[in-house]
Amino acid sequence: MILGVDLGTSGLKCVITNLNEKIVCSTSTKLNINQFNGNCFEQNPDDWIVALETCLHNLKLENIDFSNIEAISFSAQMLGCIIIDEQDKPIRPAILWNDGRSYLESQYLENNFTKELLPSGCRPNPGLLLPKLLWIKNNEPNNFKKIKKILLPKDYLKLYLTGSFSTDPSDASGTMLFDLIRKDWNQNLIDELEIDRDWLPDVHPSDKDIGKIRQTLINKWNFNKKIKLINGAGDNAAAALGSGVFKDGEMLITLGTSGVMIMSMDDFNPMIQHNYLTHAHAFENKFILESVVLGVTNIIDWYCSVFNTTIDEFAELTQHENYLLIKNYPIFMPYLSGIRTPHEYPNIEGSIFGLNLNTNKKNIAWTIIEGISFIFKECQDILINNNYNFPKEIVLIGGGAKNIQWAKILSSLLNVKILVPENQDYVASIGAIRLAMNNLTMSKYKPIFPESNVIDVDLRLREILLDRFDRYIEHQKLLLTGPWAPNCAR
Repeated sequence: MILGVDLGTSGLKCVITNLNEKIVCSTSTKLNINQFNGNCFEQNPDDWIVALETCLHNLKLENIDFSNIEAISFSAQMLGCIIIDEQDKPIRPAILWNDGRSYLESQYLENNFTKELLPSGCRPNPGLLLPKLLWIKNNEPNNFKKIKKILLPKDYLKLYLTGSFSTDPSDASGTMLFDLIRKDWNQNLIDELEIDRDWLPDVHPSDKDIGKIRQTLINKWNFNKKIKLINGAGDNAAAALGSGVFKDGEMLITLGTSGVMIMSMDDFNPMIQHNYLTHAHAFENKFILESVVLGVTNIIDWYCSVFNTTIDEFAELTQHENYLLIKNYPIFMPYLSGIRTPHEYPNIEGSIFGLNLNTNKKNIAWTIIEGISFIFKECQDILINNNYNFPKEIVLIGGGAKNIQWAKILSSLLNVKILVPENQDYVASIGAIRLAMNNLTMSKYKPIFPESNVIDVDLRLREILLDRFDRYIEHQKLLLTGPWAPNCAR
């Protein structure tokens, strides 16, 4: 058996499969997020350890014999900055991927290190690790002086299990300090920014066995002494692997805490000018091109709080039989957490255009999933206009993928077939497990698409959505060029 550990933003999940990827058992536990000052997001890394141990305990209650587990592998939220002291303890809470406080540091990097940052494949933005690290240097100098190591979220779990420091190329490429061409830390940039090279963990392939589990933990959980601990990958890379998105041009959309459009690429071909991120794939020296939508399921959580409804009720409110009614609905600008791709406006606020006395919560529920989908349409148009071959079918995962109406909107708006995997709750975990499989079999393991539900384009809906998308773009121009825009634009 193989254990896949997936550390998300809102929770940690453990999945056990046999060597044929059939799920034997799974469990999960929720995590708290500390949000403050509008766009600041933190978590206590030790809460991740508690969550892991809770899940392991739950698996024990299911009578899982841990001595039969051959390998443990990891997937986790990317870009979070954890700084570690001499006692291997976190100096402060982890600053998460969606944190926006390091806006000025991002500007500083862009203004002074454009050439040096090109091998990272990313334009500076507050979500990436390096601006967060510089923010700590500028605002918490005492904490900065205590740094022994800098880690990504999954790597803190591995530190707990092994006592050693390591990361993989997919996570390393979210730091801006990693040279994706040379596949090593960017020493020139490190020197320019006066960062100690020793702070950075060793980088090993995502499928590498990185060391022994502490004997105390082997005894505690009755692990096999020969169990392998696989390096693992960032969640987007792992999800791509678990979804079978592997060949050049294949694509995945996730609708989770954030929304991400992920394209697999054989070659390093970044698109920095439009705020796309380029990361290493989890498998065979490939790359992934990412566009990031800041705020998806958390916008739905906001809606449910405002209208005192549940997630299931929200999904029901979005279902429509008569699409003609939609023509007169308001237009929602889903910028409650700012914009990252294809624009960079971290401090912009959301808006609803076209409210009237007939507007109700059903109208607004629709406009939320539609407005988020419009951002993906913007990202599609940019890819096409820059001569990328857009695929004819896209895998869709995440909490939002359970809403069939949302899948229909994306299919019709993007003019593609949407594939919703039957096991879409576990694709990141399966990706981590596939890395372990590759290590265990020592063969050219080829990812496959999981069994999926297919959503086809509705031409009637597409016509309505394209008209409303044009209205969305007009309203966006007003927001991005108004007198308030210079305060939040880059």
